[in-house]
Amino acid sequence: MENSIHNTHHHTSGLRTIALLTAVVTALAFASVAVALPTTLLEDSFDDGNRDGWFGNSSTASNYTLDNDADTLTIKSGNHLLTYFDTTTLAIGESLTVSLHLSFNDPVTYSNGFRLALYDSHGTKNRVTSNGHGSTNDLFKPYTGYRADMNFTAYNGTTTAIGIQHRNPADATHTGNSLVHSNTGMYYQSVGTGGLSATPTDGVLYTGTFTLTRLSETGTRISVSIVGTNLTNYACVTDDANGFSTFDTFAIFPSSSSAMTSLTLHDVTITHTAAAVPEPATAAVTLGVFAAALATVILALRRRRH
Repeated sequence: MENSIHNTHHHTSGLRTIALLTAVVTALAFASVAVALPTTLLEDSFDDGNRDGWFGNSSTASNYTLDNDADTLTIKSGNHLLTYFDTTTLAIGESLTVSLHLSFNDPVTYSNGFRLALYDSHGTKNRVTSNGHGSTNDLFKPYTGYRADMNFTAYNGTTTAIGIQHRNPADATHTGNSLVHSNTGMYYQSVGTGGLSATPTDGVLYTGTFTLTRLSETGTRISVSIVGTNLTNYACVTDDANGFSTFDTFAIFPSSSSAMTSLTLHDVTITHTAAAVPEPATAAVTLGVFAAALATVILALRRRRH
């Protein structure tokens, strides 16, 4: 009887050892997945007293106001700003994110609020290099990508406040040369909508994000959010058939003076996040350790039984 109890004790102890080893190695296996840290492509907090690299459609200085005390850049409604960053092509599983803090001045309930855009200019030859390039410019004709329309009331007669547009010159039967101001002749197709209509609060700081994630060879997910007082709007749609994956241009446009007098940017950051992948060497070592440890425990159990 004592021998039976003794054997049972060793058997139970061995099982516990195997279970512990399995748990530890499982944790190591998960740890062997490389965490992809974002690469910063652009970061501007407007604290240096200039807006170098940002180009406006208007040459009127008062349409773009830098506040050196508050470290902000205010854009008068009806005017856009754009900037360029290193050309980035997303692999499957990778994402591109614009993060920004902004505030709205004298906002009212209106169908046009502001627009954000991520495009591919298709080469430096198509880039503007100065202010006063106009709301339309032939350089913009080949631009492809996505635009998010953020509205302070229902979008296109629905209850949603965010509309996602796909811009592709190949879809057009005629040319269009407006960057963000117009839909007419602009090769735009609606990808989807989201969010609930609401009007932001005057002067309050809001957090916005605009993320593009490549899902497949032809699919891109577009996620947009604007969060703050009175606003928790979010849209997430997928461009399945003809998703774009290369980008180098960001634009922002407070689209109508009927919605607000101006929009104030506090900071803008653009990051590229690679897909997390297992580290082959680490994974191989982990599996080797697991196999050796497990074999040792099994051998010890067999010896105890005999």
